[in-house]
Amino acid sequence: MKFIGSLIGKDASKAEYGIFGIPFDKNSFIKGAKEGAAAIRAASHRLESFLWRQKLEVSMARFYDFGDVRALSYKRLHKRLNARTGNFKGRLIFLGGDHSVTLPVVKSLTAKTGKVKVISFDAHVDLRDSYLKNRFSNACVMRRVAEVVGFENIAEVGVRSCSHEEFGIIQSGSLHIYGADVTKGEGLGRVAEELADFAASGGIVHLSVDMDVLDPCYAPGVEDPEPEGLSVSELIYLIREIIKAGNVVSCDVVEVNPRLDVNELTSIIAAKIVLEILACFWEREAEG
Repeated sequence: MKFIGSLIGKDASKAEYGIFGIPFDKNSFIKGAKEGAAAIRAASHRLESFLWRQKLEVSMARFYDFGDVRALSYKRLHKRLNARTGNFKGRLIFLGGDHSVTLPVVKSLTAKTGKVKVISFDAHVDLRDSYLKNRFSNACVMRRVAEVVGFENIAEVGVRSCSHEEFGIIQSGSLHIYGADVTKGEGLGRVAEELADFAASGGIVHLSVDMDVLDPCYAPGVEDPEPEGLSVSELIYLIREIIKAGNVVSCDVVEVNPRLDVNELTSIIAAKIVLEILACFWEREAEG
């Protein structure tokens, strides 16, 4: 099943945006996120492809769902990702998978284009050097990403949980950290402005959305739900402002675990976020 609104196979070469699933969860503690990409695609067909706010039929965005990038090991995932996406020239959306899949995506993007900034929406900072003796755990992904792009090129949004080790890194001041508490009320606009400035200050941008950035009442189907998270409206608003301002060339939506979900709510909201990202890409292009 393809994501709703995708071009048909014979028109794939006309696509300006591409969707790829990454059904991989070997770096998570609770398994099931490898089923996330299929669940998001299926959930997309429970939503209208016409977006009310934008008055846009999403198929106008001309995107193609290329299916899944599969690898038996994390080591092979980067190679497979390059092989599948290397010739595609448009903007990309990846459906996870656990959050560790962001690392090969960023590595691939950096190899192609040079300087990359990463904006990660996540309840957790994921800055551990190792977790359960695994340096590539989803709890370590932003630490590994920082080794590729530099701490100064990372912004993390919606944070409300970290270890003592990770807090020491935060205190060093090299990262841009926005706790979930500062995105509330009047703070939301200020955070949006600062993230827009960060995104627009040179280089290309990869946007990573870990679904646990949302409050568990919106996204219960995640490995590590954390109370007091962002609302769906707050998240979509921030994503729109970032894409409007910066050169976002790729995004991922990760950590949907259908085994933990309630009434497919997390999958449905993840599909909604993908629709909004596609609309934002289309609007940016339309505005020139």
